[in-house]
Amino acid sequence: MADIQIQKLFSEHKYYEIIALLEERELDYEMSLQLVRAYLNASLKANDPQTLSFKAHKILDSFALEGRDDAKWLYLKGMALYQDNLIPDCMMRFERALSHVQVGDNDLFHKISIMLENCKSLMIQAEFKGLNETDFKIVRNHIEENFGNGQKLCSLFGVDVIHIPPSEDHPYNKLVSCGLSAKLLNVPEGFDKKLNAHLELCIFLPKDYRFTKDKDNDWPVYLLLQMIRHVIGALKFIGFGYYIQEKPSLSPTTAYDGVMLTALGDYSGESQAVNLSDGSTVRFYQLVPLQPMETIYRMHHTALDLLHLFERERIVLTPFIQARPDVCCGPESLSV
Repeated sequence: MADIQIQKLFSEHKYYEIIALLEERELDYEMSLQLVRAYLNASLKANDPQTLSFKAHKILDSFALEGRDDAKWLYLKGMALYQDNLIPDCMMRFERALSHVQVGDNDLFHKISIMLENCKSLMIQAEFKGLNETDFKIVRNHIEENFGNGQKLCSLFGVDVIHIPPSEDHPYNKLVSCGLSAKLLNVPEGFDKKLNAHLELCIFLPKDYRFTKDKDNDWPVYLLLQMIRHVIGALKFIGFGYYIQEKPSLSPTTAYDGVMLTALGDYSGESQAVNLSDGSTVRFYQLVPLQPMETIYRMHHTALDLLHLFERERIVLTPFIQARPDVCCGPESLSV
């Protein structure tokens, strides 16, 4: 009965109620792990996360012998170390947890697998060095010659985001990454690595777009930063048509929940690529935010299919207009 009550509170995200309920009891191994889980979840939004993290570690360490071959204990210890930003240490626990997870425990297997992938991405991000000076100048000059003169808006992992104001030919704001092409992507077999292993990202915003420091309202800018981080940590290939979904949405202030990479429809082919000093090609891709039904459609169809729907509905993707309709609400678009 108590376990059912605890699970109900977890489903309602009432972590402090769980803590208050369990801290007063003498707990066995299983219920102690439930308390640890409550500590770790509560610490994500706590003013003093270190105190809750310390309590979680203390309980876990008291059951170290019982947990050394238990996937659940190993997963929770890994999560505690992850929250402490001890990535190599938590990776060891997740890898061991994966080898001990019970057959049929799909939920725990999925959680461990996701955390392992997150850890690997963080390790790759930590090793990212950016472009050398020569190649950085090549990419920067290409941006100026083809997109216009701009100023650095911000930087992330040594990748600059260049803001290029509206011009007569392209009357909208342009945000273009410079330096992301230092990431060497894992190109699928059969594709030329020199032609497909490097990219830079762009997002084009309306002429009257107001730049703020509010992450929720200025989410298109933060989407570009999120995608820069995503590309740097990527374990798989990213190119034309690549998409991701973010649940429940990209920001609390918008219904958009996905993003797809496309070519720069408003620019010539020559503007969309540049060669680095070793002859390898850097391709420039545009970020196209997707409405919920569009994201679902992209899951079951090609990028070209979705672009055809945008064209059919006469939706202009450059620049991005937040108020545009979802092109996948009609019955024809829902066929799979």
